[in-house]
Amino acid sequence: MNIGASTLASTDLEKFLDYCVDLDLDFVELVKSYPNHDLDFDLLNSYDFTYSVHSPLIDMNICSLTRSIREASMQELKDSIDDAARLGARNVVIHPGKVSFLGQPYEDHIYDICVDSFKEIHYYSSGTGVMPLIENMPLIPGFMYTDINRLNSTLDNLDMFMTFDIGHAYTAGFSENEMYFPRIKHIHLHDNNGDDDSHLPLGEGSIDLKQVLYLLDEKNYKGTYIIEANNPESLKISLEYLKNNNFI
Repeated sequence: MNIGASTLASTDLEKFLDYCVDLDLDFVELVKSYPNHDLDFDLLNSYDFTYSVHSPLIDMNICSLTRSIREASMQELKDSIDDAARLGARNVVIHPGKVSFLGQPYEDHIYDICVDSFKEIHYYSSGTGVMPLIENMPLIPGFMYTDINRLNSTLDNLDMFMTFDIGHAYTAGFSENEMYFPRIKHIHLHDNNGDDDSHLPLGEGSIDLKQVLYLLDEKNYKGTYIIEANNPESLKISLEYLKNNNFI
């Protein structure tokens, strides 16, 4: 089982990387948002981790009805692809856009813009060795692609792939025995109680994670699992859960 950690757990990048060394992790996902939007390549290359990159989370909307906002958001995705290529990272995680309150009457058009944005970033990444991976979203008003079946179908049509977020799927009403989709290439791992995207340590929510992990193993998933913890202690608790249940 390939286990890594997201820098979502800490704002002090160097301290967190040292912590991941102490935890004997091989994989780290770099969240390109404040205060770590501009990556320190000298620092990152001084470690032996295999990296993935999570494109920015803050102030982004790749399907905005305001063209300048969409274009700025798309440039952030392209910069993330470039940074990943420079690091030798194979995967860039991408959130789909949002439907604002006043944009609700235009939701179908916004989904069309979103698909165009997927196509654009797919084309941009060609030949870089970097794979853009679209993430399913939690059930939060305005968030797109909470319906993972719709996301899987869209990505299948585009010959693109998915970052599957187990916690997000649970908030959207997917049961544990439904948590496999053919377009999955990368996984985010955290827990919750179904009512909030709380990113609890593994085993502290109500998701039957053992059932999900057994299902993914049965389906021969061989990619990386990135623990998205809120803090370093939650990361440690999550790793202990995996060890205690013989997953690592």
